[in-house]
Amino acid sequence: MSGYQGWTSLLMLPGETPATVVFAVSMVVFFLVALVPLALVMNFVERKMTADLQARVGPNRAGGNGFLQALSDMLKMLSKASVTPESRRARFWMAVQNGVLYTSFAALPLGSTLIFLNSELNALVPFVSFGLYFLFQGFIGIEGRSIEELLLGFRGGFQFLAGLIPATICAFVAAIHAGSFNWTAIGESQNGGPLAWMAFSNPFGFVTSVAFMLSGLLMFQFPPFHSLDRGMSRLSATQLALHRFNQFYASLAWSIFTVVFFYGAWDYFGERAEGFVGAALEMFSVLAKACVLNLLAKVVAKALPQIRTDQMTDFSWKVLTPISLICLLGMSLWVVGVGR
Repeated sequence: MSGYQGWTSLLMLPGETPATVVFAVSMVVFFLVALVPLALVMNFVERKMTADLQARVGPNRAGGNGFLQALSDMLKMLSKASVTPESRRARFWMAVQNGVLYTSFAALPLGSTLIFLNSELNALVPFVSFGLYFLFQGFIGIEGRSIEELLLGFRGGFQFLAGLIPATICAFVAAIHAGSFNWTAIGESQNGGPLAWMAFSNPFGFVTSVAFMLSGLLMFQFPPFHSLDRGMSRLSATQLALHRFNQFYASLAWSIFTVVFFYGAWDYFGERAEGFVGAALEMFSVLAKACVLNLLAKVVAKALPQIRTDQMTDFSWKVLTPISLICLLGMSLWVVGVGR
């Protein structure tokens, strides 16, 4: 069953519905029904957990067990005004950048039948989408009205490259284990319970999954791989809200990729169902594991000290990249000697 047929079954659309309409409806429904509620819930849970770690009273207890504190912070953000208005060309590149980011939904592996772009190399498509996202970030920096904006744009691009190299190597490790760069093949190779998942079925899977997740944090400048001022102080309320939602989408998407590469993809306990029930269970399995992984990474990162930019690149070249290469060599020898 193709991604078109899987989403048609999940949304209970007529079978003759055009593929473009199915894609548009699927994207809108996923964002409104799943992504936006997840962003609100996970943001609240993350604030509560990090407040416990940091002994912060506001997000932890103030105002209805911390709920009113989150509402207060949201109202404060919505009242924010832009310090330096964007030029028309900068707004154009920002629109293109957001469009490129969300087109990655076509290759988002939410289930064996819920992947629109079903090709032999569709596992590499998100890397291309995210690469273009940071390329356009550089264009926005060029169109900026200060040297600081230019440097911020290029710094984000260089940091993305520093994380992209070990992340790509880790993706090759997962592809060697599955024998394909196709999301469906990667997911189906891990059916059979946790011991069949790539992270636990060989000596190199878990280490590779940690290196892959850390590479994503580095690429997207998530804590602890972030600078204190990434140009946020100059953004208006709308720009800041969009930036934070983009960050959430990117972090959740990267967690989904990690789950599909290393933690069983859409494998769940019990017999595999078909049709609407099967598609819904597979999506729930992927999103549940991705949310747990995403929260775990964010909470642990908040407890760590901030890392300087030079330390970020050193960590990539001297730690993540060598570990990824060792895992690549080890997985190759494991597949040759033991088999998949």
